[in-house]
Order: sequence, then structure tokens, then C-alpha cells
Amino acid sequence: MSDTTVNDAGNGQAHGDEPEGLRQAAAENRARADPCEPSHVFQLLVQALRDISSIGGKCDRAISAVSEVNKQVHELQISYAWLKGCAATAVVLIPLCAVIVWWLIGDKLNDIKMQVLQAGPGHSRQGL
Repeated sequence: MSDTTVNDAGNGQAHGDEPEGLRQAAAENRARADPCEPSHVFQLLVQALRDISSIGGKCDRAISAVSEVNKQVHELQISYAWLKGCAATAVVLIPLCAVIVWWLIGDKLNDIKMQVLQAGPGHSRQGL
């Protein structure tokens, strides 16, 4: 077998007869195919750094969003505690006020009731 290669035009040429441009292009093709080529490694590192910085930016935005949600949750907790305090106060104060009012005007209400019962059902409601 002879020591020839086929160029793009399909002509057979001996290795020693290859033009300089073809040899350089072949060397560049071999370099591109080699994943351990320094320029390829550098390109991969640059891409990895871009990806990492993108993820870092997304993490920062997520942290700020969580911080805002924490503030809102804290405000809701304060509102809930205030509402719970008002409800507890109302549970105590409303019956207490009712007892005081009944005690203050209870005698007058009993007097009115007695007057209505003494008048009986036969009397008309002229005074009302």
C-alpha cells in the first residue's frame, strides 16, 4: 500500500506533498478533538464560572425573597397576637360589663316588670 492521502478534491497526494495549510488545518482539527487542550479546558472553566455566578445571583434573589416573606410572617404573627389579646379581653370584659349594668339597673328593671304585671292584660297601652 502506498503512503498517500486523499485531499478535498479527491486527488491522491503523498504525505510529503501536502501543502502547509492542509497540515495546519489537520493539526487544528486534532487539537479541537482533544478535550485536554488548554484552550478547551479554559473555555470549560469560563463556562463553569458563568454558570456558578448565575446560580449565585439566583440564590441571592431567593435569599432576599425569603427575607421579605419572613418580615410578612412576623407582621402576621404580631397581628394574630394582638387579635388574640383583644378576643381574650372581650371574653372577660363583656360579661363583666353585663354584670355591672344588671347590678346598676336591675332594681329599676324589676320595678318596671312589677308595674307591668300589676297593670294586667286588661289595661290598654296608653302610657306607652
